[in-house]
Amino acid sequence: MNSEEKKSRTPFPNSTKIYVDGTIHPIKVAMREIALADTKMSNGRIEKNPPVTVYDTSSPFTDPNIEIDIRKGLPRIREQWILDRNDV
Repeated sequence: MNSEEKKSRTPFPNSTKIYVDGTIHPIKVAMREIALADTKMSNGRIEKNPPVTVYDTSSPFTDPNIEIDIRKGLPRIREQWILDRNDV
């Protein structure tokens, strides 16, 4: 693996790529679950913070569980929706 390939595949720190089922189409929507640090309260108590989930536009390249072959390109997940419109 060359340095450029490794760089593009490196996951973001303190986060995990997750997928949420689409509600209109049978797809998996990429999201990123980001771990937050605990909050130290003024009384010395520690409060755990739940992770924050955000929309992830980084494509499959930041998902270490997906095999990437740049010669094949990305999956054509919208192709059938476009054809079903009967306007192309």
